[in-house]
Amino acid sequence: MATGIRARLMKLYRRLLLREARIEQSRDELGTDAIISNFGESWYYHGGQPKKAQEVSRLDLTLEVHMRARKTLLSSVVISAAAVLLSPITALAASYTDSVGGIEVFATSTTGVFSGTAGGSLPGVWAATVNHTPLGTSATITSGSFDVVSALGGLPAVVAGSFSGGSVVQTSGFHGCVNQTFNVNGSLVSVGVVGRPDTGTGSFAAVLTHLRFPFFGRCITYGATIRGTVNLNF
Repeated sequence: MATGIRARLMKLYRRLLLREARIEQSRDELGTDAIISNFGESWYYHGGQPKKAQEVSRLDLTLEVHMRARKTLLSSVVISAAAVLLSPITALAASYTDSVGGIEVFATSTTGVFSGTAGGSLPGVWAATVNHTPLGTSATITSGSFDVVSALGGLPAVVAGSFSGGSVVQTSGFHGCVNQTFNVNGSLVSVGVVGRPDTGTGSFAAVLTHLRFPFFGRCITYGATIRGTVNLNF
């Protein structure tokens, strides 16, 4: 059992490290202070060249918040994973519902990576990767993952699942340089506590908000927040 738990946790840890590597690679390609993701005529812009320090200072601040949130999430997963290795977890089949909120820490036209905090049946920190068809006013979710670091029966637990389908649909911000909102609805499969059978199911429903403002004739998406509900059955 310990060997199986260790293998699953290492897989989760490697996946989070891969997210880190991809984000850092994108920053290196675009400039040490840059994260840029194409969304039609908009993109995340946190520096790069040319850079006007005073005009993009709030963008640099947003980047710093994103980076700290990402590092905090990774540290929490590692600490909780170590605790799981030392403690057996016994959980009865049940339905768990959490309210989730956070930020988008990385994005391309076909992928969004999110992290934040969860409250409800499984309070803790969560992360999700949502892969989808190219995003215009709508997209189809093709794959991805959802993980929440919480506790069951008073013991640390990592609950994981995989996106099997769903949609991302724009609901506002169609005209002008204003914030845009998207309904993100996904189905989850292979849900369960890491190290135990993952035959459960779930659903994820949230509103994604792209935060935008005009900048030298461009519409800049300088950040994104997400808030919604996740239901897990395992």
